Amino acid sequence: MPRISGWGNYPSIDTNLELFDTIEQAKSIVLEAPEIVYQGNLRSYGDSALNERALNTRNFSYVFDFDKKSGILHATSGLLIGDILSFVVEYGWFLAVVPGTKLVSIGGAIAADVHGKNHHIDGGFSNFVVSFNLMLPNGEIINWSKHDNEDLFYATCGGMGLTGLILDVVIQLVPIDSAYLQRKTIVTKGLEETFQVMEDLRGTRFLVSWIDTSAEPKKIGRAKITSAEFINDSNYNVPRNRAFSIPSYLPGFCMASQTIRAMNACYFALPIAREKVIDFDRFFFPLDAIGNWNKVYGRKGFIQYQFVVPKKHSEIAIKRILEKLRELKLYSFLSVLKNTGKCNKGWLSFPMEGMSLALDFQYSDDLLPKLELLDEIVIGYGGRLYLAKDCRMSQSTFKAGYRHYEKFKNFRIDRGMKARIESKQSIRLGL
Repeated sequence: MPRISGWGNYPSIDTNLELFDTIEQAKSIVLEAPEIVYQGNLRSYGDSALNERALNTRNFSYVFDFDKKSGILHATSGLLIGDILSFVVEYGWFLAVVPGTKLVSIGGAIAADVHGKNHHIDGGFSNFVVSFNLMLPNGEIINWSKHDNEDLFYATCGGMGLTGLILDVVIQLVPIDSAYLQRKTIVTKGLEETFQVMEDLRGTRFLVSWIDTSAEPKKIGRAKITSAEFINDSNYNVPRNRAFSIPSYLPGFCMASQTIRAMNACYFALPIAREKVIDFDRFFFPLDAIGNWNKVYGRKGFIQYQFVVPKKHSEIAIKRILEKLRELKLYSFLSVLKNTGKCNKGWLSFPMEGMSLALDFQYSDDLLPKLELLDEIVIGYGGRLYLAKDCRMSQSTFKAGYRHYEKFKNFRIDRGMKARIESKQSIRLGL
């Protein structure tokens, strides 16, 4: 059996991995499996797609129909975001919401209800789902469409694949006038200025900030803030961006705290172009140009810690997190701050109106108790952690952050999903 992990390479387990090419094959596997998890392209970071038995959708990857006039796309769940963009952009269409990698499957995007740099304006991926077909554990296929069977929609979008196997999806794309964006960058000197600029730019469609987690106390929260909008030049020819791959795991010291601190200082000091026209690939998916970039954290892997806190508490909560990181000498290089808009309707959808911060930490034996200290701050300010990034959250932390968890759990029990569809995460969280 292959040993499988999420993108963080922690944890990993031996898995009886099944693939399918047809709905009939999928149904046969689903019916005979006493307990199984459904996987896309394994780009979730933790254990949400891990179990001893897994059904992977990557072979179930093709397009049924694409209406070039209306921007309606009908495709199977194994198709990747990058696969879609590779042919719809030339016709002037784009996915309304994309995460930080184009290597996420469409089924996975729904299961995690992914969000992007425009959540404060457009919300999450599920807002643009028109309909989908879902296979239940008994082999029954249910079609969901807008304004029909709302509970199924609320449970499935953000439900981490725990309601059934998403087979195919109809999605509404959005029109664009170019494959290029006008990007603007602003450098701030501290957290107060960072929050003020992020608020001032809240009307910009795409907005994200890199924060220096190892800055000196008087410079805490200093950042590079990037905003962007698609331009109008009718140019849909995107150059093939050069890529390279990390061939093997790097030694652990490469991403040790002191190394990251030095990297942060260098990155912040780098000169920047205040305004630049950039293609969508380099703007939305810069890390995809580095194959296997997760290997830079070494063989033990890493944990991405992403949380969101309500708007009214966001500045003080994030300040306390940054202060705690400095106290613990726990630094992150990939530190992404984003505005988030109103809560999505999914019962387990992650965003709420406020601010989200994602941090990457190399795994070590003493990391987990340190993250529990961060949990206390997040929950204390009414926030929650992102299930698609989680591999260690406690049940109490989960329940404090997700007020609809009982409704979701009861839905699974009533529909015969519990004990038939399970992940290491769902078992750990009591779902």
